[in-house]
Amino acid sequence: MNSRFGSMGPRRQAAMRERLLYIGGGAITFALAAIVALIIYSYNEVEAHQTVAVPDQPVEQVAFGTVVLLAPKAPVPHGTKLSQVALREIHWPRNEVPEGAVRRADDVRDMYSKVDLPANQPILRANLSSTPLLGGVADLIPPGHRATTIEVDATAGVEGWATPGAHVDILVTYHDRDDGQKKTQIAVEDAVVVSFNGQTRNDTNGMRGEQQARMGRSTATVTLATPVEDSLKIHTARAMGRISLLLRNTSDLKSVGNVTVSASDLRSSQRQDKGGAQTIGHVRYEGQDGVSRELELRSDKKWYLTQEE
Repeated sequence: MNSRFGSMGPRRQAAMRERLLYIGGGAITFALAAIVALIIYSYNEVEAHQTVAVPDQPVEQVAFGTVVLLAPKAPVPHGTKLSQVALREIHWPRNEVPEGAVRRADDVRDMYSKVDLPANQPILRANLSSTPLLGGVADLIPPGHRATTIEVDATAGVEGWATPGAHVDILVTYHDRDDGQKKTQIAVEDAVVVSFNGQTRNDTNGMRGEQQARMGRSTATVTLATPVEDSLKIHTARAMGRISLLLRNTSDLKSVGNVTVSASDLRSSQRQDKGGAQTIGHVRYEGQDGVSRELELRSDKKWYLTQEE
């Protein structure tokens, strides 16, 4: 009887041990879960209290519709190697990016400037050379262009202001054999001066005219960079008559077209000063002195000398 009620049987002992194992395993699992949760909570607390350093970027860097281009921080003389130049990134309107604009400094570090580069303006590949400059005009001629040299005096050379970098139109004045009139026409528009009397750099304060006078020269040479066809036009114009230059604003890119002015055009513009007299006819003759003259008969029955050459 005592053995029946005072002790547990083997089956009951095994069940008790199994229950204790379940309880112990659950406690261990709960403890591990609590430890993991505590670690995660502590990590999040530390991360939340850390100060995150955000790069100080100017507002313009995130401007919509712009691209990053490369520009020098200060003016760069021509012939300078770009590895010696301090460069900066500038943000440029996406729809106004110049052709050949440089975007990566590594692409141009070993290149040289062919022209003077302005500060804070995009660097263009057309203005760079992969080799050091030789010091002549060849390095200043854009691809597809040719250099043409003409001779001008103080008047034809716009008083010496046609200095390197200036933009000019080329005029030709000639005698038209078809109608016997003197005519002037624009032969070439927007040619760029690359050299004046052998100098490829502009003088300070535009003192070229004064230097020319001091040197006592009556003529000067001007080298122009133009497309190939325009170079041929200049050579043809030089054979036709007298060449002169018209100085134009560098930002004026508008063409005026093929403009020709004759002596008749000048006379017609002067008819308003004739006191109401109208032109009836013309006569042209060559005197015994070999001088060719042109007379105009007006409604007042008088002859007027209009041309003599």
